[in-house]
Amino acid sequence: MGDCRCHTCPIPEGWPQLTDEQWEQLAPLLPQGTGSRAETTRRQVNGMLYALETGCPWRLLPTQFGPTGLVETRFRRWASGGVLRTAYAHLYPPKLLAQGRTVVISNSYVKVHRSAAGARAG
Repeated sequence: MGDCRCHTCPIPEGWPQLTDEQWEQLAPLLPQGTGSRAETTRRQVNGMLYALETGCPWRLLPTQFGPTGLVETRFRRWASGGVLRTAYAHLYPPKLLAQGRTVVISNSYVKVHRSAAGARAG
């Protein structure tokens, strides 16, 4: 289990993270710092992908991806600012998708009152 704080969504052995090649394509499309901040960005992007893939709540994200609040805040900021849409459009241009490569992203979700979602009161 390692650093995982969530017993319902432990990181599986060998869970895939961004490869160096994938990161080289994605990194220039994302706002980030230099040096250790760039490595932090990569770790946080892996955390975002983990949360989206597994359905793990942000607050229970394993600590190896960095502070959960920062990962969630960065994801929401990039999503609302169009950063993620721009990165997706660059990585999966319509011309590439028309060649038979299919990518599906579902934006369906059920919004519930925060008390029903397990959020802490106060």
